[in-house]
Amino acid sequence: MPDKIKIIDESPFDASDNVESDIFMAAYDESGDYVGGLDAAVTQKDDRLEAKLMTIDANPPERGTGSKLMKALVVELKARKVTDLWSDSLSEDALAMRLKVFGEELLHFYDPDHLEDGFLPMNIQQARSSRHRLDAYTYDNPDSLILGPGVYVDLSKVDSAEWHRPEKSKG
Repeated sequence: MPDKIKIIDESPFDASDNVESDIFMAAYDESGDYVGGLDAAVTQKDDRLEAKLMTIDANPPERGTGSKLMKALVVELKARKVTDLWSDSLSEDALAMRLKVFGEELLHFYDPDHLEDGFLPMNIQQARSSRHRLDAYTYDNPDSLILGPGVYVDLSKVDSAEWHRPEKSKG
């Protein structure tokens, strides 16, 4: 389990210019060794701010690092008045982590290739099944790129009162 989460780098954000901001976070264990990180992009969309989780890495996996990074990201995004969190092409591990952090009732699935269709009428089991079918297809067809279901979370519905905002790295 990581001991500290820090924002290690971020590009400036100016809502009046509709400029995108990237947030990079890193997790460190009690010895100060790097154990994971994430990258999220924040953009202005109409009258609100939304974030897209680009990557999340935890090494070794299944030690709570991804969950702790996700919780720190949510607290940071909410402090910045970001209302929506999106992530595309979820692996089985990513789905499990989001289920653990947010609970099934806050997960809404979408097709990244067809956002105009809105949310998909599926639950977590159906999203996993879809992901398994796509994994099997891409295994047999390695030159094809098909994104699996993405997941959306309305951050205003997330109870993050017990979660901690990441530190800002000094220099």
